[in-house]
Amino acid sequence: MKKTLLSVVAGLAVIGSAVAVPSLDRQRENCESDSGFVWVERTKTCVPVNPCVSDDPEIKRVYCDDITFADTSLSYGSAIQVLEIPTLYEMCLGTYSGGSATINVKYPWASKPNYLAKQDVAEGTYKVYKFADAWLDRSSAFEFLNAICNGISGAGGTWGTTYYNKDGFASITCSSDCQGVYKLLKDTTDFMFDFDINYENNSITISFKSEQACYSYDDCIKK
Repeated sequence: MKKTLLSVVAGLAVIGSAVAVPSLDRQRENCESDSGFVWVERTKTCVPVNPCVSDDPEIKRVYCDDITFADTSLSYGSAIQVLEIPTLYEMCLGTYSGGSATINVKYPWASKPNYLAKQDVAEGTYKVYKFADAWLDRSSAFEFLNAICNGISGAGGTWGTTYYNKDGFASITCSSDCQGVYKLLKDTTDFMFDFDINYENNSITISFKSEQACYSYDDCIKK
């Protein structure tokens, strides 16, 4: 009987070792050796380079945003600029846990021309955003402003309508369900835009501030 029990225990040990979960270091090595996947250090997870097309709903929920900029068409340079806007909204909500420096952030293609990733090497985060097109030769000022409003609006905000202000510059008025994002946006983009913030009516008007600010954008100045 004792001999039989020892045999069973030995057999279970062999089975256990055969199905043992690889160490995190090994999981990371295996993930990084496959060009179709990315290791996300923050969550210790191996995810597809383009999680937006994953069959796993949880992977798609956590690592993909296929809503905010899905109708937006911009040049690559303008697209990576608006990828910072959702971070401001998360900071307003208090749900952003990353750092403030962008020196370690990369913006690789998950799939050209529609899917751009924001990969923070220092913070170990990765998220892919879907665009209608993020590879245009030039960007529309109106499209850029729409994208900004989309990024800060939240569930209870409005995306606004673009127009030319009294000085002839492209403008938009929209709102957010987290009013603190207005100051965050102003502090980070004051070099490019003029702002009119109305906390009582919960609205923010964003306008290109000069011909120099309009340099890279079509339809930025009323002809």
